[in-house]
Amino acid sequence: MTKSPQWNRRSVLKALAASGSVALPACDQLNVEIKSKPDAVLYDEEGRPYIPEITSNENFYKYTCCGRPDFKPEDWELKIMDRGDIVARLDKPYLDTLDVQEIELTLECIGSGPRSQRINNAIWGGAPLMEVIEGLGVPAPHPSIVEIRMLGMDGYDASLPLSTVEGAPIWLVWRMNGEPLPDSHGYPARLMVPDRYGIKNIKWIEEIEFLDEIYEGYWDQFGWDHQGLYKVNGYILVPADQSENEGPIHVLGTAFAGSDPVVKVEVSTGFDIWKEAEFDYAPGPDRWVLWRYFFDPDQPGEYDITCRVTTESGEVTQGIKGTSPKAGYDGGQKITITVI
Repeated sequence: MTKSPQWNRRSVLKALAASGSVALPACDQLNVEIKSKPDAVLYDEEGRPYIPEITSNENFYKYTCCGRPDFKPEDWELKIMDRGDIVARLDKPYLDTLDVQEIELTLECIGSGPRSQRINNAIWGGAPLMEVIEGLGVPAPHPSIVEIRMLGMDGYDASLPLSTVEGAPIWLVWRMNGEPLPDSHGYPARLMVPDRYGIKNIKWIEEIEFLDEIYEGYWDQFGWDHQGLYKVNGYILVPADQSENEGPIHVLGTAFAGSDPVVKVEVSTGFDIWKEAEFDYAPGPDRWVLWRYFFDPDQPGEYDITCRVTTESGEVTQGIKGTSPKAGYDGGQKITITVI
């Protein structure tokens, strides 16, 4: 089916980019809002650093490509559509009547990388999307349906194959870590899509549409990966790159690969010699691994520290730069430190 263009802020930016008037690279394009808290690492009573298993709402990274929508919560509604026709509506009072189920999921931006580690973990409260839709009396999708389009109130949209819903359910969530979903994370409701980068996890959700054709969403038209599947990656949070440190040193980091559980993290401090790190937290699929390595150098000097991650299926991080600039970082980070 053919849709007529909607000339809103989102479509204007697309047109400008297509004409070459505006450059829109990854997570650094015009009007992007990115906020990350530097205090992702805490210290226990003995002064040892650690990464919290669950990221607080305040410290969870924030990314907005199209600005925050201006609306009144009491006016919000979610429309369920079938090939252009509205088949059901859901508002905030109805949402508040639903039982809250909880799911722990890690969320990572597809533009995340060593210089901008946008990855965190939270407990989300809501319900599987299809359960909610069925509860509204909407029949099962027609056999011709192949795609689901998802639109946020900020004008940002994305799509997924219908098989995604059947294989790993999309969640409609309205709570985060036991609290109402913060505005910056999509209040009153957003989508959480296991095994998919943040580009598929729509905030301020206002439309879900079943389509009988493949749909190109906001980032698809700029060459970003349509599937948005997580790639294996590893980051080092402690110590900081280019920092001075007194030995011995606790090296801390994260490892993640979506639904493919991380089974091993190795660390090299030089000469391509790899030693296995310990896991502080490894809860299984769709959640990050927090790892630790104790480095006690023999003498002062400059050292390169690199991590390498292996998953249950045998996937391994691809060097320090990775190989997928528009499909997610699949590398293992390297830092350089000075031991004094």
